[in-house]
Amino acid sequence: MADAMAIANILVDRIKRTYKDDIALVAYYGSYAQGKATALSDLDMFFIPCTEKGFEASFHCML
Repeated sequence: MADAMAIANILVDRIKRTYKDDIALVAYYGSYAQGKATALSDLDMFFIPCTEKGFEASFHCML
């Protein structure tokens, strides 16, 4: 399995390229943020849109 934080960085880089003016904040939370992740942990992330395009991104499966 790929490193979850490497995947998070790929997602954030993609958001920066595609939605740089449309998403105000990207964050992760849960076991990775708390330093308690295990092999069964998932990666919990959220974002806060600041434009309609950013809001519409929440309806897509893959940013």
